[in-house]
Amino acid sequence: MKIKNRTILCLMITATLLMIMSGINAASEERGQKIYYFNSYSPFEAWQTNPGYMVDGNVWRYASTTIHGDVERCLSNNCTAEQGTITTVEIRANAFYERNWVYLVLRPVFGGTTDGDDYIFIPQQGGPPGSWSQWFDITNDTNGPGAGRWTWNDVVDLDCDVEARLGTVDWPFTLHCSMVQIRVTFTP
Repeated sequence: MKIKNRTILCLMITATLLMIMSGINAASEERGQKIYYFNSYSPFEAWQTNPGYMVDGNVWRYASTTIHGDVERCLSNNCTAEQGTITTVEIRANAFYERNWVYLVLRPVFGGTTDGDDYIFIPQQGGPPGSWSQWFDITNDTNGPGAGRWTWNDVVDLDCDVEARLGTVDWPFTLHCSMVQIRVTFTP
């Protein structure tokens, strides 16, 4: 009898989970979301150690720098033109630091030439693994296309500067970053 009761309980839990999951799937069909990552960098603007690791798609391998103001320009991303109207564009990074406090700045670059606003993230100390920043909403960035005007080509053409910045004291540090992602929310 106990086995039969456990089986019934398992079936009821499974049915409940399926109903919940189908509700989630219905909601995601109304509002689509895709996550992309930057997959190349400029050899003229690159962090000092393993700059290719920031754009190789592997969250466990880290580019690093010990230079205040060092910038890596992430040039392209793995977005392909999708269908639907873009409602939100966000960016985030996975990073950590060693020794002394440092922060990471993400700066979107629109159309390959126009710098956007600075989005500041203070990563965790010690790693790996690193920690993900919050998602920074760049939909209404000062120099971006603006809400309601983003196209898929704007996402494809989006670059991003990743900068290491110290506070006011010039102490030694090492900042590590493994990936910069783009999240696009759209209506299909």
